[in-house]
Amino acid sequence: MSEPRRVFRLSARSSVDRDVDDEIRFHLESRIAELIASGMDAERARGVATQEFGDADGAHRELAAIDRHRAARAARRDWRHGLAQDARFALRTLRRSPGFTAAVLVTLALALGATAVITSVVYGVVLRALPYPHHDRLALVWTTAVLDGQPNDRLPFSAANFNDLRAGARSFSTLAAVRSSGYTITGNGEPQLVLGARVTPGLFEALGVRPYLGRTFTPDDDHGTSAPVAVVGYDLWRSRFGGDRGIVDRPITLDGVSYTVVGVMPPAFAFPRGAELPAAFGFASRAELWTPAVFTAAELQRRGTFNLVVVGLLAPGASLSSASADAAAIVRRITRAAGFPGSTWGATAVSMQQESTRAARPGLLMLLGAVVVVLLIACANVSNLVLARTAGRQQELAVRAALGASRGRLGMQLVTEGALLALVGALAAGVATALGLHAVLRALPRSLPRAADITVEPRVLVALVLVALLAGTAFGALAAGQVSSAHTVLRTGTRAATGRGRLRQALVIAEVGLSLVLLIVSALLVESFVRIQNVRPGFNPAGAITATVILPSDPRVDFRANQPKWADLSTAYLDRLNDVPGIDAAGEVSSLPLTGEWESTTFSIVGRPNPAGATRPSAHYAIASPNYFRAMGVAVRGRAFTDHDDRKSAPVAIVSETAAERYWPGADPVGQEIQVFDTAALRIVGVAGDVKQASLTDPIEPMLYLPAAQFAYGSFSVVVRGRGSVAARAAATRRELRAVAPSAPLTDVKTLQEVFDASLAQRRFAMLLVSVFAASAAALATIGLYSVMAYTVRQRTHEIGIRMALGARPADVRRMMIGQGVALALAGIGVGAVAALALSGVFRHQLYEVSAADPVTYVALAIVVIAIAVVASWAPARRATRVDPSRSLQET
Repeated sequence: MSEPRRVFRLSARSSVDRDVDDEIRFHLESRIAELIASGMDAERARGVATQEFGDADGAHRELAAIDRHRAARAARRDWRHGLAQDARFALRTLRRSPGFTAAVLVTLALALGATAVITSVVYGVVLRALPYPHHDRLALVWTTAVLDGQPNDRLPFSAANFNDLRAGARSFSTLAAVRSSGYTITGNGEPQLVLGARVTPGLFEALGVRPYLGRTFTPDDDHGTSAPVAVVGYDLWRSRFGGDRGIVDRPITLDGVSYTVVGVMPPAFAFPRGAELPAAFGFASRAELWTPAVFTAAELQRRGTFNLVVVGLLAPGASLSSASADAAAIVRRITRAAGFPGSTWGATAVSMQQESTRAARPGLLMLLGAVVVVLLIACANVSNLVLARTAGRQQELAVRAALGASRGRLGMQLVTEGALLALVGALAAGVATALGLHAVLRALPRSLPRAADITVEPRVLVALVLVALLAGTAFGALAAGQVSSAHTVLRTGTRAATGRGRLRQALVIAEVGLSLVLLIVSALLVESFVRIQNVRPGFNPAGAITATVILPSDPRVDFRANQPKWADLSTAYLDRLNDVPGIDAAGEVSSLPLTGEWESTTFSIVGRPNPAGATRPSAHYAIASPNYFRAMGVAVRGRAFTDHDDRKSAPVAIVSETAAERYWPGADPVGQEIQVFDTAALRIVGVAGDVKQASLTDPIEPMLYLPAAQFAYGSFSVVVRGRGSVAARAAATRRELRAVAPSAPLTDVKTLQEVFDASLAQRRFAMLLVSVFAASAAALATIGLYSVMAYTVRQRTHEIGIRMALGARPADVRRMMIGQGVALALAGIGVGAVAALALSGVFRHQLYEVSAADPVTYVALAIVVIAIAVVASWAPARRATRVDPSRSLQET
C-alpha cells in the first residue's frame, strides 16, 4: 500500500464510518431498485427494503467495529513491517560506516556501563531496603548529650538505662540491645575465633527473622542462672559443623564454657554488620554467632557505662519523631534521678535504613553525580558525531526525498538508526556492567557498608535500556532536524547550510563545562588526599606491626570479675614478647588509633568542683600497657606506665597534650588527680603526645590513658616494633600468645602502615574513581572539540581558499581556526566554573583543608582546558592551510 494511504488510514478514523454508511446505502438502494423493477412504487419499496434490512444503526455499529479492528490490525502490521524495513536499512547503513559505528558503540557502552556500575553500588548500599520484613519500622535509638560543650547524638545506652527505656517506652513494639563480642570455639578442630554479638532476646523478633533451624532466644535465656545457649550463623554452621542438622541442642565450647546450640540463622543473616554502625562500637564486618546479653547486678547499677546499641521496632502508627520524644523523656528522667551533672541528656530514634549508610552516602552520591556527568558528556559527543554524519548524508537524503519519501518517513528512519545504535550500546553496556561491577567490588574498601548487598540489579539494567532508548531517540531527532534542507541540496547540487553549527558548538561548550566540573572536583579531592596523607598521626607507623588478641572470658560473671585473669594473661604475654630478640617494644591498647574505634568518658578533677550547671570534662580513653607508647613511637613527658602500675598499686593515668592544654591551661597536670568511673582517684603521671584516634581528618580530642594491669580488657590490639621481617615478628607474636593462652586467637595481623592506609581507603576509592571519570570526560570533550573544528574546516573550505587566494597567510588561517576552538573552550570554562561553584555544597564535605572555591585550582584547570583546546584545534587548523586557493577561485 502506498505511503499516503497508510498515513490516511492511520490518522482518519472517520473514514471507517463513511465507508460503512456507503456500504449500507448501497445495499438499500440496490434492494429498492429491485422492488421498483418488480412493480412496487418507490415509497413502498423503500419501506419494505428498510424493514427487510432490519436494525441499520446496529449494523452500522457492528460493521464499523469490524472495519476499525481490521484497519488497526493492518496499521500495526504496516508499522511492524516499516520498523523492520527501517532496522534492516539502518544495519546496512551502519555497516557501511564502521568507524562511526564503532566510535558511537564504544562511547555508549563505556558511559552506560560505568553509570550502571555506580548506580548498582548506590542502589545496593543506599536504596535497597534492609532484608527484614518490617525494615521501614526499624530504628536505632541513641543517647544524646552535650559533653564538654560539644553535642553528641550517637551515644550508646548503659544496661540500666536500656532496661528503664524498655520498660517505659510506648512508641516501640520491641526494644533490643546489642554489643560486640568475640568467641573462641574449641573442640571439633583447631581453636577458631568467631566474631558475633551478645543480644537481648527481643533482637530477632524486632528484625522479624526466623531461624533456619531450631529457635532463637527467649526471656528465660537472659538470666544469670540460665544455662548458656548460643545461636550460630549459617556459614559458621556449614564450615565448622559440616552443615549437621543435628547441631540443635548439642553443646559447643566457647571461651572454655559449654554452650548449648539452640538455633541456626538463615543464609545471609549477619546482623550486626560492623560497617553499618559507628566504628567506635567495634562490631565485626559480619556477625556469625550470638549469645544472650546477661546483665549482672553490678552492670545494672552502673548507669555511666555506655556500651549497648539499641534496636527498636516502632509500634504501628508510631513515627520516628514520636519515638524520639518518648525515649528522650525517659532518658532525661533517668539522668536527673541518677544525678548526671552538667550535661543536657536525651535520646533520639533514627531510621536503621538511613543510619546504616549515613557515613558512606555523601561520597557515593558524589560518585553517582560524577558518572552521570560523564554520561551526559558521552551523549553530547555522540550527538556531535551523529550531526556530522547526517550533514555528510544530505545528498542521499535529498535523493530519497525526491523519490517520494516524506520528511516524517526520513525522520523515522534516522530515529530508528539512533535507537538501534543505542540498543546495541546498551547490550554492550550490560556486559561491561557485569565485568565492571566485579572489578569494583574487589576494589571497594572494607569499611563500605552493605557491600554484600551489591549485585547486578535488574531494575538498574531496565533503567539502562530505557536511558539508552531515550538517548538514541534524541540522537535520531537531532539528525531528523537536518532533513528540512534536503530539497535545497538536490536543487542546488551543493550542501545547504543545516543551521546546526550553533547546536554543535553548544554541545561542545556543554562538554567542556561538564568536564571542567569533574576536573575541578578531581583536583580538589587529590589535593585533599595529599594533605591528609601528610597529616601526622602522632605515632610512627614505620617498623611496627599490630594484631588483635581476644583472651578467654567467663560470660557468667561480671566484666570486672574477668579483669584479674585478663591482666595476668596479658602481662605474661607482653613480658615474653618483649624478651624476644629483634623486638624493641611490644605493648597493648584497647582502641588502636585510626581504626575508628574509640571510647569516651567524663571525669572530674579532684580539688576543682564543677560550678552548678557546668559540663564535666570529657575525653576519649584507652587502656594501654607500659611499652605501648614506645611501640607506637609516642613521646611521654613525665613517665609512662611501668610494671609497678598493677592492681596492688595506687591507680594512675596519663593524659594527652590536648587534654593538658584544655583542662590545665598554663599548668602541669602531672601530679594532679582525677576521678573517673567509680574507682579511687587516679594520679596523673605523664603527658603523652597527641594521637589521631578516630581518623586523620577529625580534630584531636583530649585523650586519657589507663594502665592495662589496673583496667584490663579481654580484647586488645598488640603493637610490636622491632627489626627483621614482618613475617618473623608476626610468628613470634603468635607463638608467645599460644605459650600463655593456647586457646586465644591472634587475628588481623598487619603493619601499622597498613592501618594508616586503610583509614584512607574510602577517600582513596572516591578520589580514584572521580579522577578516572574526570580524565574520561576531558578526553571526550577533546574529541568533541576536535570533531567540531574538523567539521568547521570542511564547511569553510571554500571560504578559506578564497581568503588565502586574497593574500591570507597560513599562520593567519591557523590562528583564526585555533581562536575559534579557544573561544568555545572559554565559553565552556565559564559554564563549568559557575556550575562547580553552584555544586560545591555537594562535594565540600569530602575536602580537607581545601576550599571548594580554591581560585588556584580553578585558574590552573582553566589553563589546562585552554591548552587542550589548542591541541584539539591544531590538526584541523593545519588542514585548513592546505586548501588549494586556485580551486576555490574556480568554484566561485
